[in-house]
Amino acid sequence: MQSTFDQQYGVPDYYLQSPTNEFEYWLRTPWKAIGSVALQLGRIAIISADYEYMDYSEASMDSRSTDYDLLDQNDRIREIYTAAHNIRLGAELHLGPMYLRGGASYYDSPYKKTEINGESSYITLNGGLGFRSEKVFFDLAYAIRLNDYQYRLYI
Repeated sequence: MQSTFDQQYGVPDYYLQSPTNEFEYWLRTPWKAIGSVALQLGRIAIISADYEYMDYSEASMDSRSTDYDLLDQNDRIREIYTAAHNIRLGAELHLGPMYLRGGASYYDSPYKKTEINGESSYITLNGGLGFRSEKVFFDLAYAIRLNDYQYRLYI
């Protein structure tokens, strides 16, 4: 792995011998808390809700196999990411052998509001239809994602 810096600031080049295009690192993802509740209305319907909390700024990288320092990358993770709150709601209605399903979810942006994609939260809407008998099961679903990103990677 090789990193080149601007020499006018007195920062030397860093070079570490490794196989071409190969660098091993560990990514520690942040913890996540999820709370769920569901209500069953007899044999006719079920309604459910989930709340999820995750602090993306708690992620970190570590180069356990080399002496390469990832402090800059970890500082950048803490600078641009923040905590996110996600909510999911769903319902299912039982109509004899038919099932009608619907749901919606809101996913908060993992970026701080001052970042380029700071407003990258999105909503998903979904619906479905199911059929169930003793020997045959059939399910059909549709989902759509609604978002208003200003910038996208690779597009």
